[in-house]
Amino acid sequence: MYDQSLVGLYFRGSIDLQGNVVLTTATNDTLFTEQLFYDQTKEWLFTNFPVKFRTTDYLTNGNGFDSNKNVTNAQVLEVTGRIFIDE
Repeated sequence: MYDQSLVGLYFRGSIDLQGNVVLTTATNDTLFTEQLFYDQTKEWLFTNFPVKFRTTDYLTNGNGFDSNKNVTNAQVLEVTGRIFIDE
């Protein structure tokens, strides 16, 4: 099913995803945001928009996100809240 709320734009080596962006890794870490850029040259993901980043142990809210392409070096910027998940 096609989600019309997500738009992807390509400009000079960068991909700009806009709308209801959800990125899930192989380890089920999940990023939620309204805009996410991918720099193909630097192989880097980033945004200055508000984010929610869920890992196995935490749900972290913040204003911005930086990561390598494999999301193994991910950082939520300007953290506004962090919740420990005990499942």
